[in-house]
Amino acid sequence: MLDALLLAVLQQDPAAPAPEAAAAAAPPPPRLAAVERPVGSVPEAYAVESLQLAFAPDGSRAAFSAALPDYNVVIVSDGIASEPHQFARAPRFSADGKHVAWVWGDRRAKDREEWELLVDGKRVKKADWIGQVSFAPVGEDYAVWTGKDVRWSEQNGYQGGEYTCSWGKKKADGYSGQPWQDPQWSADGRHLGFIAVKPSRMMAVVDGKEFGPYNFAAGFAWSPDGKTAAWSALEGYERTQIFVGKKVFGEDYESVGAPALGPDGALAYLASIRGRRALVFREVVVPGYYDELGTPAVSPDGKRVAVAANLGRHEEDGGWIVDNGWMDGGEYWREDPAAQAAAGSACFLVVDGLKVGGDWWRVIRPQFSPDSRHVAARARSAEGWQILLDGGASPAYDAVDVPRFSADGKHLEFGARRGRELLWVRLAVE
Repeated sequence: MLDALLLAVLQQDPAAPAPEAAAAAAPPPPRLAAVERPVGSVPEAYAVESLQLAFAPDGSRAAFSAALPDYNVVIVSDGIASEPHQFARAPRFSADGKHVAWVWGDRRAKDREEWELLVDGKRVKKADWIGQVSFAPVGEDYAVWTGKDVRWSEQNGYQGGEYTCSWGKKKADGYSGQPWQDPQWSADGRHLGFIAVKPSRMMAVVDGKEFGPYNFAAGFAWSPDGKTAAWSALEGYERTQIFVGKKVFGEDYESVGAPALGPDGALAYLASIRGRRALVFREVVVPGYYDELGTPAVSPDGKRVAVAANLGRHEEDGGWIVDNGWMDGGEYWREDPAAQAAAGSACFLVVDGLKVGGDWWRVIRPQFSPDSRHVAARARSAEGWQILLDGGASPAYDAVDVPRFSADGKHLEFGARRGRELLWVRLAVE
């Protein structure tokens, strides 16, 4: 049974926009002062529109994949270009910035490909398919998916094969489909979890132990202490639920997804209520209904919640799962400004149930500062990409990397590209 407060919230009309969104468009947020430091530059031989950027966490290094005029791809790390290949994934840096990994591949036969994983330029794995590298948040460990006997066709994409996730000296294998998402490390780098596919079913896997099977699963997340994992899954054919250990949440809604965990059991997730999206935090619906929501963020103290929201754009999802790759930046490198301008939708940041700042084409993955007082996110507008910080916004760039709060919480730093110039940018946190 729903308690009185939750019932009162549900009695709101989901067809009506959130009160904050119904007001006239807010003026653009104030521009924040930024300190920029050059990290490198992109040679004219590479098309900047094709770049997939990566910056070391301390801003000391940059790497990127770039397309050549013949449509092959090279990896450029610390200004040195690799040999060309037919396709490549974006480079990734280790948590200490000392190591960089990337994956590239080529078509070797009509229905077969050959992929390689390289760390610091050294070949360490070869397979018929390799996923994106996922470095641990601390240390030098990384996790990666590989596929054996995987076939390729222009009509159906990748078919068949057996998939294995390996990390350190461990591995989990015997899976029959490409992974739903990258492997997810706990914040202390001691545990690994992911969603995996078995014949016609899906599993949640925690340190190699399987949970399920499910008809569908997504949105794997860890608690800050790394002791608890959460995910959304469909056990039968009626509705998704949130699984946290042995507990189940979200049974009162049409569908749920995208869980986020904070300390002391603080849980946030998305819910579909009469066809619209809402945010649930600590089992209470946060007032406001939207057309789409991204994965929420819970503050380190477990008292606050933030989410990227959208009005005017809705992706058809069948009504049984509410995880949304577009809101989480799944199309980040395939952005079409003209299409976004014509879409008539507005994205914005919602913090503790209130709209913060102006409207944007995209807002991606908010995050809290270590002291829980500040919120940052990536945003896209006609000007370009910016970093939102509380009620303000950074200068505009052609691309921005994921922002990072300093350990003392006094600065927000991120990598960016302006034209062919690669920059490390610092914003002061007031």
